[in-house]
Amino acid sequence: MEKRSRVMLRAVAHDVKNKLAELALCLAETNPGAAALAIDAAGTLTHALMVESDELDPAIDAACPADLLEETALQYRQLFPGKHIDIESKETPALWFYDERLIRLTLSNAVHNALKFCRSTVRLKAAEIDGFLVFEIRDDGTGFPEPLLATGLESGNTEALRSERGTGLGLLLTRRIIQAHRVERGGAIRTGWMTLGNEQGAVIRMGLP
Repeated sequence: MEKRSRVMLRAVAHDVKNKLAELALCLAETNPGAAALAIDAAGTLTHALMVESDELDPAIDAACPADLLEETALQYRQLFPGKHIDIESKETPALWFYDERLIRLTLSNAVHNALKFCRSTVRLKAAEIDGFLVFEIRDDGTGFPEPLLATGLESGNTEALRSERGTGLGLLLTRRIIQAHRVERGGAIRTGWMTLGNEQGAVIRMGLP
């Protein structure tokens, strides 16, 4: 429980960091001093999040992926009124089993970053593929830098993951949370996974067993 609490706190802190960055953007023209304070606070949280995350045991329960997509889209439509968020949910299962609070944070982080770097549109999708619930977040921006894709997430090296899209810390935290979702089926352990790619823009896929 203690390990899970520490990882949850780090995930929440990352979400707060993103919101502070958005606040800074909103205040940049009207109150530069307050904007600078928000940016400084966001930087402090970033450094705090550099601490290595521990293993965690997610609190798995039934949840509705379609509701999660809708709620996340509603939140970010308000924060980014000039951008479009499209949802494809016709293949989304009615229920799945995962830690809803943690997955909400990972989806929120992915959508936040996609909206920052898209030209106009972010598309959200959730579908069952080969026994996994796969969340897909894609944008119509310039995509992930090729060095970032070449480095991948396996090294866990935040310096190697750093790019114009950010520090890479959010990606590492997301990957840890996704991989902490494991189930046993047919005597084999199935583990959550995450991939990055470029398909006319950046694409993140997160698979939950």
